[in-house]
Amino acid sequence: MRTDDINALAGQRADKKGGDVWTSFYDKVKEVKDYHRRFSVNQGLPELQNSEWFYQRALESDKTDSLFSGEEDYGKRVDMHELFVTYLNLKKISTLRRSNFRQATFARLKKKTVDLEPDDPEVDKTVEKEFHELDYIEWLKTFDQFHEINRYCKYREKNYTEYLEGLISYLRGFLLRTQPLIDADKLEQQFEKEFEERWNDKSIPGWQEPTHKDKMFCLPSNKLFNNSSSKKSHEFGGPDYVARCPDDEGVHWDAADAKER
Repeated sequence: MRTDDINALAGQRADKKGGDVWTSFYDKVKEVKDYHRRFSVNQGLPELQNSEWFYQRALESDKTDSLFSGEEDYGKRVDMHELFVTYLNLKKISTLRRSNFRQATFARLKKKTVDLEPDDPEVDKTVEKEFHELDYIEWLKTFDQFHEINRYCKYREKNYTEYLEGLISYLRGFLLRTQPLIDADKLEQQFEKEFEERWNDKSIPGWQEPTHKDKMFCLPSNKLFNNSSSKKSHEFGGPDYVARCPDDEGVHWDAADAKER
C-alpha cells in the first residue's frame, strides 16, 4: 500500500495506464467524495453550524490554566501537599507513630544492652537522633492504606473525619477535571454497593470486628484507648466516677460500682 501511494503521488495510475500528478489527484478526490456520499453520517445533508455559538465561545476566557495547579501539570499529577500537612498534624497519629518508633528503638538497643530500661535516657537520645517525620512521597505511596492506621487514632476523631472529607473532595474533583465525561454519581453508587457487600461480609481490612468488642473500648464513656493503663486510669480515675453513656444520658457511678461493671 505504501508503494501504491508513492506511485500515485508520482502520477502513476493503478491500472498501469499513463497519467500525470493532477489526474491521480482528482481520481483520489473523486474516490473520497464517493466514499462519503455512500457512508455519510448525516445522510448527505450539509452540516449546519451555529456561528453565534462559535462567536460567543471565542469571547470566553481560556480556563485551561486555572483548571489545574502548576504541580498538577494539566492533570498528569496530583497536588495533595495541603492534605499531607493536615495528616502530619493529626495529633493521635503523629504521637503513635513516634511512640511505635521508640518501642522499636528500645527493642533494638536492648539486644545489645540486656539490662537497658525503657525509660533510659539513651533510648530518648537515639530516638531524637534517628526519628524522622513521614515525607510527602512516602505518604503518597500509603495514604490509601487506611486499615494501617490504628483504630484508636480514628474513632470519633473530628479532625480525622475532616481529613477524610478533604481527601474525598479533592480526589473527586480531580477525577471530574481530568475526565469530565465520566458519570461520577454512577461510579459512587457502584462503590457504595460494593462497600455494603464487603461490610456485611466483614471483609474490609481492619474492620472485621466492631469497635465495642475491642478490649481497649470503654462502653460507658464510648471511648477507645491505645493501651490498658490509659483505659484503667480512665475507668478508675477517682472515688467518684462520672461517665457519659453513648446515648449521651448522664450516669453517676461511684468507684466500687464502676469496678463491678
